[in-house]
Amino acid sequence: KTKKIMWFFRARDWGDLFLSLYIPRELKKNLDCSLYFVSYVKFCEFLKKDNNIDFFMPILKEYMHEYRLGIKNTFELWKCVRKIKPDLLFCTDWLPFHLVILFKLAGVKHIACEGNENLSNNFIKYAFHGNIDKHVSEVISDGFKSLFGKIPDIRSHFDVDSCFYQAAKDKVSAANKKGLPFILFNTEGSSKIKSLSRKNIVSTVLALSRDFPGLFTLAICYKYDVPEIPYCENAAIIKCSDVNQLIALAEMSAGIISVDTSVIHIADILDKPLTGLYPDNSINGKIIKLFRSKRKKSVNLTVKTLNDIRPEEISAAFRKTLEISGADSLIK
Repeated sequence: KTKKIMWFFRARDWGDLFLSLYIPRELKKNLDCSLYFVSYVKFCEFLKKDNNIDFFMPILKEYMHEYRLGIKNTFELWKCVRKIKPDLLFCTDWLPFHLVILFKLAGVKHIACEGNENLSNNFIKYAFHGNIDKHVSEVISDGFKSLFGKIPDIRSHFDVDSCFYQAAKDKVSAANKKGLPFILFNTEGSSKIKSLSRKNIVSTVLALSRDFPGLFTLAICYKYDVPEIPYCENAAIIKCSDVNQLIALAEMSAGIISVDTSVIHIADILDKPLTGLYPDNSINGKIIKLFRSKRKKSVNLTVKTLNDIRPEEISAAFRKTLEISGADSLIK
């Protein structure tokens, strides 16, 4: 019998979605199932070309409180669950206990999520092992190992419309007149604590342009003001707030330098040379060491705060990244 699996993607960040791209593929490859994806409109739209997902349910509002779904979201979700009655509901994030009760009353046979360790362990035969000390990407990887005997390859592909590639190419061409291979330097994360200061951005861009004259340094901002830099023919700072264009830029780049945000995960999936910048108070700090220490193309810098990182350290780390990636030819 074909099992009905509902994937409740409750996480709000693009990075969590990118970390999860392999899930539909692996479920379909290993199980006879119909997969229902329940989440925000923006995530459903992004994944609409994924043939491994059978049904998209964009029922969540764009804003959701970290701890509460809200009455309207909860009611819509409950109606959806009651109608489908999935064999397994798994949640990419932790589930409040009242939702667990509601889902059971709606007829869900098995529930698994991040954080509900005892609950998830009871359903290990069908679900994913949960541990409150683990990030969702680790939880799901552990689950796949328990279910199928191996941890899946998280590398995937992005199905981005050609119009976004063209828009990204236009951005690069407008700045990079000589058509040099370029470094994609992502300067901002989801909060100030995960972002570089405007002063540090400028000094790092200038250091990279000086140390890598054969490369173009393309720094991107998406949330805060774009700082001005002195004229430099092999560097520019631009605004880019569209996730599809960001993916296209990452794919076209020769290598990536990024603060702790979704661009890190994009680089992982695309297997790009990556220098990651992490504040040690970031939740992802431990995960990065666990997940990305095995990558042969990754160098990580972790400091007390991002603005403790000096431009010359970033430049040296990226040089090392290119060397261990076998991209020495880009260093001139």
